[in-house]
Amino acid sequence: MPATASLANAASTEAFTVPGGALGFVLWNTSAAALRVRIGHPAAASGEKEGIPLPAGDSSPRYFTHYFDKPLTHATGIHIHQESGGALTEGVGYDIITR
Repeated sequence: MPATASLANAASTEAFTVPGGALGFVLWNTSAAALRVRIGHPAAASGEKEGIPLPAGDSSPRYFTHYFDKPLTHATGIHIHQESGGALTEGVGYDIITR
């Protein structure tokens, strides 16, 4: 079932946890903030290799889908960094892909 992530401003937030056994996840952004996503590690705002960029989705949603090579053996945190000027409590959502 889709859920909403709450993100602190100018910080890497563990936005959600993908449980063991999951096959992947879908993340979407309808907020006006660009995001940087890292799987299992804090995400940073600087450097092009410090997180997967997900553009702002102000006028249309932006999606990121990630499948793991095999089902996860343990839970893994998904970290997101954003610098919108304030905390985000809506506009960023996710769903876990299971069998």
